[in-house]
Amino acid sequence: TQPPKGHVQFGQPALRRLCAHLRADFQSQENNGFFEELVLQRPGVERQIRQLRHEHDELLRLGEWIQRDIGQTQPDDRLIIADLCARVSRYLAIIAQHEQCEATLTLAVFNEDLGTGD
Repeated sequence: TQPPKGHVQFGQPALRRLCAHLRADFQSQENNGFFEELVLQRPGVERQIRQLRHEHDELLRLGEWIQRDIGQTQPDDRLIIADLCARVSRYLAIIAQHEQCEATLTLAVFNEDLGTGD
């Protein structure tokens, strides 16, 4: 049966698609040498790259945990649903922060003036 309108499980397909997109994006970064190219250009960023790769795993696990918990809710679970809404909101903020860190690192690697002249 369908949950009542507004029930948190209605958001689960969108979250599932988001997690699938993240998984594909992270896999693409690994397969196309994105991180290796950053390290080749600037060897000093290896620590940041390791952290970003670790965050990929964490982001995927967080998404799986939220999906699991959404699947276990009942329409009357008001407190749990409120908690899940807050978790989804925080999850989206964490993803945005991670993407910003990747973009900032990429810009720093390829745009920083190394003082070599024109």
